Amino acid sequence: MRLRKMLPVLLAGTLLIGACAQATTPPPTPAETQASPTQQAESPVMPVDVPPTSAYPGPDEPINPPAATKPHPNPGYAPQPGDDQLNRGNVFVDESGILTMESYPPQFVLHLIGNLPTPCHQLRAVVSEPDKTGRINVELYSLSDPNALCTQVLAPFEATIPLGSYTEGSYPVTINGDQPVGEINP
Repeated sequence: MRLRKMLPVLLAGTLLIGACAQATTPPPTPAETQASPTQQAESPVMPVDVPPTSAYPGPDEPINPPAATKPHPNPGYAPQPGDDQLNRGNVFVDESGILTMESYPPQFVLHLIGNLPTPCHQLRAVVSEPDKTGRINVELYSLSDPNALCTQVLAPFEATIPLGSYTEGSYPVTINGDQPVGEINP
């Protein structure tokens, strides 16, 4: 019976000590906040690849760039040698949006959040050049090894796909020809 009366007091004291310890703990250093390679490998979210851009034109860059350039190379998600030997699968996009990078000329990227069919699937993206109506289509798909044994569970991903640089005009962006994402209006 005496233990039941002391239990609330002990619990309150423990919570108070824990709160004080957290308040006096210094913030982590940048080296402490970076995940180790093993922690990064365990993360279910794929890394985001954003190409470096310059805020100002370089000495060899034109001051008045062309209205549109070819889509930026997409090394992380572009088709790779040997992809023809892999099975093609779906990509389930939950959120998508177009981001404008602070650069000159303006660079645009497609930000995606979604799921791959299994953890064994790899994301692929092919960005088309604007067609005669200005529409940019991003073909999204996944690939997996047909001989791999894989857990049958969705694998979340987050990806940033470079769309290129545009200075004038209006460019609607779609995924797989039919899913509208938004419009680039530089």
